[in-house]
Amino acid sequence: MSEPLRLRDFGSFHVGGRRLELSGQDVRMVDTGNPEAPMPWDRNGRYLADQMYVQYLLPETRRSEVPVVFLHGGGLSGTTFETTPDGRPGWVNLFAHAGHDVYNTDAPERGRAGFLPYEGFRDGEPECFSFDTPLGTMRIAADAEARADDPELRLLPNCQFPIEQWPAFASRFSPFWLPMGQGVMEALEALQARIGSFVLLAHSAGCKYSHAYAERHPHHVEMLISVEPLAMGQAAERTRRIPQLVVWGDNIALDPLGRWPKIRAEAEHYTEAVSANGGQVEVLDLPQLGHTGNTHLPMLDRNSGQVARLILDWMERQEGRAS
Repeated sequence: MSEPLRLRDFGSFHVGGRRLELSGQDVRMVDTGNPEAPMPWDRNGRYLADQMYVQYLLPETRRSEVPVVFLHGGGLSGTTFETTPDGRPGWVNLFAHAGHDVYNTDAPERGRAGFLPYEGFRDGEPECFSFDTPLGTMRIAADAEARADDPELRLLPNCQFPIEQWPAFASRFSPFWLPMGQGVMEALEALQARIGSFVLLAHSAGCKYSHAYAERHPHHVEMLISVEPLAMGQAAERTRRIPQLVVWGDNIALDPLGRWPKIRAEAEHYTEAVSANGGQVEVLDLPQLGHTGNTHLPMLDRNSGQVARLILDWMERQEGRAS
């Protein structure tokens, strides 16, 4: 990406959401910055919850009429697809530079979408990754209990993640509720009503909701791209007309928690079902293509630009077939 990214527009908005009401709360006096003038704080009233934040980058030169929507995974936000922890352009930049209108989302309850912290709006408490947890869960370290600042930290073979920038990545962790996904479907429907049909690119746990949306609205999804899917669809016959791409990184068999071989096997059952229903699914197995060491986060790995190029090339081939 030698030339600077030139945009015809850049901005953000929120979509979706539902109104809730809270009552029976005591009014408290709070210090909002001036202790000499406390303010009465009344939690009672109406609130808006489950909205989705959307940031868009619209390139000056557009090569496709169909926008790309990015949906992140669990415990993270849309920063997953923005600048990498070591300062390289993120996928939103690379896709926009390739001529695609890009819409990057923070799912409900995450990041700039915001969440309601008061009891009564959600069951249970929000979860959040600890500083070290993703080292094992995202196939970066060879040990499930690894610590990022351990001088003897063992990485999985040929690890592509910029581990020296771990604190920059950990700064992106976002609280989330389990099970995830409340409001995601409604927000995607509201987004489609605003921008039209789109290519839907999701990561990890986000793939569960991208597939659920595609099954509910197959004519609104032009392509379905699943990057390291934690879960996929339930009704393969509903998505058979949608060109689909699945991207897998490396070291799945060496997962220190033993989860990823099972997850991939489940995903392969789904892709086989799509094919059996006459659908089209292509798998990008990165190590088979010579790209070794990719983690669960290929959009942040050192070779993220190469992986993005593989996806963009696939998209171009689908557009060529459609025309």
